[in-house]
Amino acid sequence: SPDVDGKVKAVFRWLAELGLTKLQVNKVVVAFPTMLSCSLTDQLQPAVQCLSEIGMDSSQVAKAVTTFPDLIGLCLEDQLKPFVQWLSEIGMDDSQVTKVMSTYPQICSYSLESRLKPLVRWLSDIGMDDSQVARVIARLPKWPTLENGLKPKVQLLRDRGFSDTDISRAINRMPSLLTYSSERWEHRVGVLDAEGRLTEEALRSCMALSDTKFVECYEK
Repeated sequence: SPDVDGKVKAVFRWLAELGLTKLQVNKVVVAFPTMLSCSLTDQLQPAVQCLSEIGMDSSQVAKAVTTFPDLIGLCLEDQLKPFVQWLSEIGMDDSQVTKVMSTYPQICSYSLESRLKPLVRWLSDIGMDDSQVARVIARLPKWPTLENGLKPKVQLLRDRGFSDTDISRAINRMPSLLTYSSERWEHRVGVLDAEGRLTEEALRSCMALSDTKFVECYEK
């Protein structure tokens, strides 16, 4: 109908006005087709306004929407605003909040109670202060789960004599440590330990190496 066509065209036009290219607009609509049935004035525009109010510029908003189109379909009062507020409450400054929201907007869809708050508590429990927790969270490209992602890796180090102070210092210096696979951790920690070379510095250095480079440096 003319009304539906007009509404669809308005959404397309609005996405283009956000700074998305024609290709990005098409990608967003394919990934989140229900956007076309959302109210532009009551849902989509207020969501973008919320992002702008926390300091995201137009390019960051466009990047976030392109990366995770569902972002602007989240309930403003129940999901988006509480999440942004929580980031501030755990000690993130405005620049850290905007970095998280533009780099990995998918985290807005994670459960605060079952996934995010337990992660922050866990980082605190291993000895990180509030500023360190905020820094680590802001620099994580993805937020791993506790049971399958973090606890087994930390236990590997504890079993080999690392204190929680050692572990928290390593994570604080290199938050991306937490994002490498469990298989990578088990293999590389095992190799370093067998050779008597397992130190915090060696751990951070070796995790970032390609498989080929790791073999050259540690397994020849």
